[in-house]
Amino acid sequence: MDTAEVTSTKKRKKPSSLPIKIDYVVQPNRWTDARYETSLIGQKLLNAIIFNLQDAIQISFNNKDYTQLTLWKDCNSSSKINIKIPLRDISIPQHYDRLKSALKSMVGYVVEIPTEKKTIRLDNLLTAEIPETPNYSSVIDIYMEKHVAKWLIEIEKDSSGHPIQWTRFMYQVAQSATTKRLFKIGIRN
Repeated sequence: MDTAEVTSTKKRKKPSSLPIKIDYVVQPNRWTDARYETSLIGQKLLNAIIFNLQDAIQISFNNKDYTQLTLWKDCNSSSKINIKIPLRDISIPQHYDRLKSALKSMVGYVVEIPTEKKTIRLDNLLTAEIPETPNYSSVIDIYMEKHVAKWLIEIEKDSSGHPIQWTRFMYQVAQSATTKRLFKIGIRN
């Protein structure tokens, strides 16, 4: 991450750095407000998943068809998408056991998705494939049912088609956080 030095922070008077290029993440408030228990590493993994869905979220945000993206067509399964997340984006190999533990709990997360038939569909958030022995070039494969990904991608719209109920935050700040609460600080609409 390219950074530019800032002279000092206001309270502690110590040097701080911010990224030169800031990546903003937009996500639906239904995900921001979701109740789930996870560790800091788990939160970073969830952020990375949403970050990898940003192209689709931005296309949906502008009322266009995101299902034409390669992400939507590249998986062997017609009902799932595959998100590849480098381990170095979330943690270091020495913390692999914590990441593995966080992934195990996320596989069990149940999402409730309203359907057009006025029912609620219950599903798991994701399926994951991880290397047995990690290194800095290791990749985590996240598989997600397309209807679950759609639930994470599509932001509610008002009657005129304008997006409502969404949050925006800085990805690099969230990924360098030392507490889970920091990522929730963002711009809500």
